[in-house]
Amino acid sequence: MLAWPFEKGFSERSDRLARLVKKEVSSFSADTKNEISLLTTQLSTLIECSRPPPTLSSSNETK
Repeated sequence: MLAWPFEKGFSERSDRLARLVKKEVSSFSADTKNEISLLTTQLSTLIECSRPPPTLSSSNETK
């Protein structure tokens, strides 16, 4: 949960969790912060790559 990429403004609960996580992580060592940052990047990439591709309409189909 410390590495979850919270989206600001998603919900009040999400914003509160993000603030709590940020406060907690600030007390960690630099190595631990780095590991959390790497995991956050991995999670963000996984979330982005698991979204379905956009539907592109063909100009031939509209005619």
